[in-house]
Amino acid sequence: MSSSSVWVQLCCEGEDEPKRQPVKIKPAPEDIADLAKEVKKESAVALSHCDAADLAVHPPDTKPPFSQANSIRPGKKLSELIEALKDTTPPTSDDHPLVAVAPDPKQAVGKKGFRFGCWFIVEFIPVILA
Repeated sequence: MSSSSVWVQLCCEGEDEPKRQPVKIKPAPEDIADLAKEVKKESAVALSHCDAADLAVHPPDTKPPFSQANSIRPGKKLSELIEALKDTTPPTSDDHPLVAVAPDPKQAVGKKGFRFGCWFIVEFIPVILA
């Protein structure tokens, strides 16, 4: 069985409620890593603090607290996951979306700023000294 679309609910670490309504990703990507990239594109503003590789995808109906150990591995084929869940909670409707968990935005702010600061120093100090 293959699906032409998949539903995903975005959540953040440390929050008890989802960030927004579930979104439909169409066409359904090949694997979980590609799904994370599509979620990042679809929710670019809400996920401006992290990269697609920072997202952990969990089975439908997963509730906080989220554990990285319980996430679906990035290489897992989406068609295989949908087939495995077909008799319980397939993520092919908004009733049981997959759960994409992003890092806590409050903890990520300093990390992004630090990376930018390092780039700025490396790039512009040689110009000033020249």
